[in-house]
Amino acid sequence: MTPNVRTYQDYRQFLKDFAEYKRRQNSHWSYGTWAHSLGLKATTSISMIINGQRHPGEQILHSLVEYFGFSPNEESHFRNLVALAKSNETHLKNILKKEVHTSSLKQPRPPISRHLFSQIFEWHFMALRQLARMGRLTTNSQITKRQLLHRLSEKTIQMATEKLIHLRLLELDSEQKLVAPASPLSTQQDIPDENIRAFHQQMISLAAQSVQRVSVKEREIVGLTIPISRAKLRQAKELIRKFASEFDALMDDTQGDAVYQLNVQFFPLAEGVINDHDKEPSNEKNH
Repeated sequence: MTPNVRTYQDYRQFLKDFAEYKRRQNSHWSYGTWAHSLGLKATTSISMIINGQRHPGEQILHSLVEYFGFSPNEESHFRNLVALAKSNETHLKNILKKEVHTSSLKQPRPPISRHLFSQIFEWHFMALRQLARMGRLTTNSQITKRQLLHRLSEKTIQMATEKLIHLRLLELDSEQKLVAPASPLSTQQDIPDENIRAFHQQMISLAAQSVQRVSVKEREIVGLTIPISRAKLRQAKELIRKFASEFDALMDDTQGDAVYQLNVQFFPLAEGVINDHDKEPSNEKNH
């Protein structure tokens, strides 16, 4: 399936995924073919853009928009992604991130199958994919072991990497670097599943360990205990999911230097109302 630009937060990743898609469709397709279609005199312009050595100027940007035949909303999203990558001004970047987030929300990420998730539910699979998205994952398990902050054997890392490649959740690019070609993964919501439970339990356990192991300057843990009406549970879940989605849109950065985990737990601690049949039997006797 052709990559959809509105599911992306990084214009370069979109261009990379499109190039990989074209190569799978036609083994003879190349950056040279693409450059010719864009009306460029040399292949180096498009290859330098994709490799992060430069950003597209207005002329190339216009050619890309014409080449893809974007709708007005798609063009706006793509141009915002490019402007966001170019900008060094904090206020403007925040405005652009909100614009990108707004246009991205209209293209929800399809959840992966339960069968696929059952093969990658352990925490390190997600960490490896995110390292790959930043261009920081190599095939050297010894290096990766030092990158991960929680202990794993080199064999486990190697096996996990090989599985992700086999499942096409990681790929080796033309320079033999590991990349994550697909859009970010998501699972179905409010569906009981043992593997999803196991994943959350692992991440919650790692969060508990971080209380002791990670400096307060490097983490944020907030707790809030409140009374609530069960009639508002759906609204509460929607607020949490909206926050997580906005956090993802604003914070996700493939040019970053660390992989973080955001957990949000919301669960009951006490019952406010006890039914009569739940009351403990009285010790008093009727006379």
